[in-house]
Amino acid sequence: MNIQTNDIGHVIQLAIAPVFLLTGVATKLTVLMNRLARIIDRTRDLQIELRQGPDPECSEELDVLYLRWRLINYAITSSTGCGFLICVVIACLFLGDTANLPLRRALGEAASIRSELMAIAARGPASAGVLVAIDRLKTVQSDGSLSAALSQVEFSIDVLHGISEAAHARLRLLLLQKRLKGMSSD
Repeated sequence: MNIQTNDIGHVIQLAIAPVFLLTGVATKLTVLMNRLARIIDRTRDLQIELRQGPDPECSEELDVLYLRWRLINYAITSSTGCGFLICVVIACLFLGDTANLPLRRALGEAASIRSELMAIAARGPASAGVLVAIDRLKTVQSDGSLSAALSQVEFSIDVLHGISEAAHARLRLLLLQKRLKGMSSD
């Protein structure tokens, strides 16, 4: 695993929002548990009263309390499931960003570079090299294989050589090429 300092900050940012949601679910669970405790206490009191003699009001209140008890149990079960799923989301966000799954990010970077080149082409008369690089980077996105991506990126780097307006895009392509070569050697 190659985790850099700025990557850790990004991972923490991704995991913050679900953590706040998890805090809300935990607070809701606390409220539900307190309500359930009150229902249980009141049920015990009513059962003691019913032992002394039949009382229709106590029986009716007990029926309502049993219904509330079932509904709160459903709510607790649902909230617990929700909390578990939030934990799974947090784990997936963290693992997805730190595990060795960089091809999707590399393809996203290729799409970003392609957008940059399209902006260059839109500003004025574009050279043939820029247009060819745009087309090759589109192929990178649609193919999705590592070897094809590497060859298309290398070709785009060669085509953009000497085009001053595409120097930044070429630099980004060189960095992407380095990442793709690192992935192919793993």
